[in-house]
Amino acid sequence: MRVKNVNATAYNTCRCGSWLGHWQKFSGQALGITTCAEETCQEWAEVGAHVQKENFADRAWYIALLCNRHNAQRGGSLDLDNDVKLVSANVALTCGS
Repeated sequence: MRVKNVNATAYNTCRCGSWLGHWQKFSGQALGITTCAEETCQEWAEVGAHVQKENFADRAWYIALLCNRHNAQRGGSLDLDNDVKLVSANVALTCGS
């Protein structure tokens, strides 16, 4: 699945305490020992990053687990592992903040 980072989201907040916590709460998956969602990366997932699918039919924002290096990547695309669980970043649909 191809996505791009959504820039300038540092001030977006939710009631979960962090976007990493948001992902854990709404993905239905335990955080545990998790690697970055980028398909070739073996670094630890450190943040819940705002991403957008490169699909013009779906303009929603999602949270994906990324390492700091891939979260800091600006411009271009990221290829995520096909088994990656994305969680809606729309707090009105999730944690209501």
